[in-house]
Amino acid sequence: MSLEPETGKMQRGRKALQLWRGVTAAQALFLLVWYSGLLPAAWVEQVFSRGWYRIMLLFLPRLSGWSSYSLFIFLIPLALLALAGVSVWIWRRSAPYPPIRRSGAVLSIWLLVSINTVFCFVVVWGGGYQRTPLKVRLALDGVQPAPGELMRIAETALQMVRDHAEPAVGRDRNAAIAAIARRMAELTAGWDGRALVLPVYVKRTPPGVFLVNGTAGMCSPFTLEAQVDGGLPDAAFVGVASHELAHLAGNCPEDEASLVGYLAGLEADHPFARYAVALRLFQDIAGNLPRADRDRLHEALPGVAKDDIRLAREAGRRYRIAAARKVSQRAYNQYLKSQGVESGLKNYGEVTTLFVQAWRKGLAPAIAPMQPAAGGVAAAN
Repeated sequence: MSLEPETGKMQRGRKALQLWRGVTAAQALFLLVWYSGLLPAAWVEQVFSRGWYRIMLLFLPRLSGWSSYSLFIFLIPLALLALAGVSVWIWRRSAPYPPIRRSGAVLSIWLLVSINTVFCFVVVWGGGYQRTPLKVRLALDGVQPAPGELMRIAETALQMVRDHAEPAVGRDRNAAIAAIARRMAELTAGWDGRALVLPVYVKRTPPGVFLVNGTAGMCSPFTLEAQVDGGLPDAAFVGVASHELAHLAGNCPEDEASLVGYLAGLEADHPFARYAVALRLFQDIAGNLPRADRDRLHEALPGVAKDDIRLAREAGRRYRIAAARKVSQRAYNQYLKSQGVESGLKNYGEVTTLFVQAWRKGLAPAIAPMQPAAGGVAAAN
């Protein structure tokens, strides 16, 4: 078989491919070292989370913030189409070669792109999975919650919901989210000893984008955009926003993001922010109580809060597709485990333990403390 001699353009293309392969090989070596566990968590904490990531957070949201629409949702299908187009082009250009060699050329491009993608994930945001755990940074006691503690927190969250409940008409969710972001930046700076510049907004996606697979929001690890499904009603929208903003603040595991979202939201200087986050906390904590206690507390909610819970559930049912949810949960469970979150999806529920421990330490002053009983043993009223 005779092949045409290489032109200057083809030679330049070959050199560019060799350079790409060399850069990708260096990235693969970096990833091998990163995921091997050779780098101490304390090093990752200081160099990445309190250093490099602060720089990324200073610039990337400004670049992606020019549009109120999610750039991530736009870029993902665009990138997949580009990869498909390049694959087809390579297949056609290598027509003189045997099929096995043509297939190898296409697969090699996919491999290069995959390594580049994982490298960008780690360098931009995902490196935070390897940082010092939040429970260690906050010196939490590690003791499991007692039933009386859960009841105390649920009752206080219920009272906060009552105190800050307001009619659904006229709520300002943007102001509420901005208040949560400001308080979150203050708390994080206090814990880490370094300033944190956090966007005071989240992006609203078209309704159903996330709800279709049973989720409600996302922090993009490539564009650093906090996004919440536009199909959610206001109270649920603000509650989810607190979680996604906490991811953006550098808290990668789900339980840590929920905890930071709760602590910031409960102290935010906006009544609707405190209401929405207290309602979300109430649902999480009450879900761990016996059914009789849970039902009794739910009945004590104001009517507007019951409506907010009902509307959020209806939104989930309206857009959710069972098959998409099943596939999404399996994939995300494996993703979390691949990043060192051993419990996978169960990590979401582990925020209850983290919150109780933070509350014991006085990190949630909005929640009433346990009252000491005779002999110095704490007891709930």
